[in-house]
Amino acid sequence: MLAWLIPGAGHALLKRPGRGALIAASVTVMYLLGLMMRGALFSPQSGDLLTTVIYYGGFFGNLMSGILYFLSVWLGYAQPDMAGHVHDYGTKFLVGAGLLNLLAMVEPPVARMRSRRLKARAQPAQSDGCPRRGVPPSSNPLRSDIFSLHQGSRIWSAL
Repeated sequence: MLAWLIPGAGHALLKRPGRGALIAASVTVMYLLGLMMRGALFSPQSGDLLTTVIYYGGFFGNLMSGILYFLSVWLGYAQPDMAGHVHDYGTKFLVGAGLLNLLAMVEPPVARMRSRRLKARAQPAQSDGCPRRGVPPSSNPLRSDIFSLHQGSRIWSAL
């Protein structure tokens, strides 16, 4: 929730302040450029299917900018949809800032799972007193048949 409201906050909570600051700066600059180009903010509209998808999708993209969107609406920014290349690019920058923030929100949980997995791999296996632990099963004649059966069941379960 905090990562959505404040761009880069999810990374800052995971003790990655550099990446969090980079994301916050990127989303903020992109949003401000969209405002300076006088891009239009989307509001949900219904109609035919294409109109509904475009306007609801654009509204979702604007909403994903978090506090930047709420501040601009609260301060009264309401630019009409005008013809022109600059205004059109401004609208795309506003939506793009929200989508960039959405990608930044999704990345911290994935990075957290990845770091946990890497930590688990780096920890040495606990010894239970077995002298053969860690030796490949193919070099242990008593366990080679069991290991081959186990590998066979892995192959069949994967199919």
